[in-house]
Amino acid sequence: MTASDDGARPTKRKRVATRAQLIEAAAQLFAEAGTTAVSVEAICRRAGFTRGAFYSNFTTVDDVFFALHQRQTAQIEHRLKVLMTERGSAPDSLEAGIAHVLSALPDDGQWFALRAGVTGQALHKPELAVALREHADHLQLHLQPLLITSVVGAGRRLLTDPATFTRAVIAAHVGAVIQSLPYESPADDAETGSAETDGAETDGADSPGIDSLREAAVRGVMFGLTAEL
Repeated sequence: MTASDDGARPTKRKRVATRAQLIEAAAQLFAEAGTTAVSVEAICRRAGFTRGAFYSNFTTVDDVFFALHQRQTAQIEHRLKVLMTERGSAPDSLEAGIAHVLSALPDDGQWFALRAGVTGQALHKPELAVALREHADHLQLHLQPLLITSVVGAGRRLLTDPATFTRAVIAAHVGAVIQSLPYESPADDAETGSAETDGAETDGADSPGIDSLREAAVRGVMFGLTAEL
């Protein structure tokens, strides 16, 4: 090992740490603002770095969002691997497949709402559309084998192609999380509390929890797009 190698390692570690701090600062600001429309300056202030540090790691705020997206996907992949290790094998039934999906995919409504906003921008920015497709395809690549194994293990067959089936499961999950947002919002909680104070009755059946919505949506697709052999 040369002296130059010894000097390069701390520099690389520092750059990795700087990049991670910028991503985390952006994640906080995105969550607070509910949009990716935050400035480079705001990210730098939150992270405690200069604009030079930002531009040595990223070109635009969109780049930071996709770095955050990549981190999210890596976490999902890790959870899938942990689930497979803990349970010893791939799921061998639809019930096990549903449990794996619900355990691995995030239920962060703010994140999916943020991603939906970026998807809207992609209608006018082809480069964003390409990046979103790449990330979606990457997640699909890791989730699809697990889903197909669960279908085969249950003695069922697909009524569509594997890629469409996997995308439908993901879409059902994401849709359920987003649909739950109005019922999970602080404003809704405040209104509910006010109604209860005034003696008004509320119907809990009208506002199912996020977990029950996710399970119902994923279950509907996994059973609806498969049939017994």
